[in-house]
Amino acid sequence: MRSFLLGFTRTIGAVLLAGLSVSPLVAQPQKLDVQDDASWQHTATGIVMPPTIGEYDRSDITSTAKYELDMQVQYANGLDTYITAYIFRPAIGTLPVWFDRSKTVLETTEQWQAGTPAEIEKSFVPPKRENTSAFMAIYKSGNPRFSYTGVALIPVNGWFVKLRMTSLRKNGRELEADMQSFLQGISWPENMKKAENAVPVSRCEDDIRFGKKAKKLKKDGAQALLGALMGSIASKIEADDPEKADARPITYCRSQYIEDLYGIYQDADSGGYLMAIRDAGRGIRAGKGINLGGGGDRYSVTFFDMAESRQFPDYDRLPPPEQLLEILGREKPLSVTPTFGEDRGTVILGPDSF
Repeated sequence: MRSFLLGFTRTIGAVLLAGLSVSPLVAQPQKLDVQDDASWQHTATGIVMPPTIGEYDRSDITSTAKYELDMQVQYANGLDTYITAYIFRPAIGTLPVWFDRSKTVLETTEQWQAGTPAEIEKSFVPPKRENTSAFMAIYKSGNPRFSYTGVALIPVNGWFVKLRMTSLRKNGRELEADMQSFLQGISWPENMKKAENAVPVSRCEDDIRFGKKAKKLKKDGAQALLGALMGSIASKIEADDPEKADARPITYCRSQYIEDLYGIYQDADSGGYLMAIRDAGRGIRAGKGINLGGGGDRYSVTFFDMAESRQFPDYDRLPPPEQLLEILGREKPLSVTPTFGEDRGTVILGPDSF
C-alpha cells in the first residue's frame, strides 16, 4: 500500500490534463486476423479457442474493447446451430448480476423472444472446477426461425466466459448437452482460482423509491481528488489479489427496474445501486459518497467501463436511473482512472475538478 501511495503522489501532478474525452460504451468491432486452422489464445486469461470443437467450426473472432477486454468468438455446425463465446472482464458487478442481465436480454430482445420462465435453469460445475460456480439457462424461442436458445456464464480468474447457443431444430435437452460438450472442448487455464457457488440474484425486499432529479453540488477539488484516489486504490487491490477476483463481497438484489437496456441492482450495505448496462460488464454506480466538509449528504456517480472508471460530480440526493444516463451522456467526468493495462491505477484529473 505504501509503495502504491508513493506512486500515486508521483504521478498525480503529471496527469492533470486540459480535458478528458468520453469514449463510447462499445467500440466498433475489430476482426482479428487468425488462420482458420489455427487455435487462438486470449492473452490475459490463457483461454484457447481451437478452430474446431466437436461438430462446430470457428469463424470470426472480434474485439469491442482494447486489451482484448471484450471478445466474441463465433462457431457454427453449418446446419442448424450457432454459438457465440464471449470473453470479457466485468468492470463492476458479480456473476449473479451479469447472469441475470444475460437472461433479461434473451427474454426482452425481439430477435430471441425467449419464453419465460426458462425451461432449464441451473448452476453447474464448469471445466477445471470442483463446485457449482457457473450458471446456465435454456429457453424455448418464440421466434419461428429458432427452436431453442441458451446461455451459460462461467467465472475465470476475474473474467467471465459467456456462451450463447441457438438452434433451429434441437430441443432443450439436446442444446444443454451440446453446451456442456462445447465447454469441455475449450482449453481452460490450469491456474483456475477459487470461485464461490453460483447463487441467483434475489429479488429486493424493498425497492429504492426514486424522487425528483438530483442537483449537482458545487465543485470541490478535495472531494474530487479523494474520489479519484479511492477508485485508484480499488483498482490496484483487485488486480493484485486475484484469489478474490471471483468472490467479490458485494451482494446485490434485483429491483423492479429491469429492462433490456439496463437493470437496477441494489446494494443493501451502501444504500446505493448499480445500473448494469446491457449484459457485458459495464455499469454505473450511484451511492453515498465521503463528505469532507460537513453539511448534508453527498452522492457519488461513477461509470465503470472495460478499461477505466470515470468519476462524475457529486449530487445532493440519489439520482434516479434516467438521470444517470443523462449524466453519462452530457457531463464531463472529473477524473478518469485506467483499470487495466500499463496505466492502471493512474489518476487523470480534468480541469473541472478544481
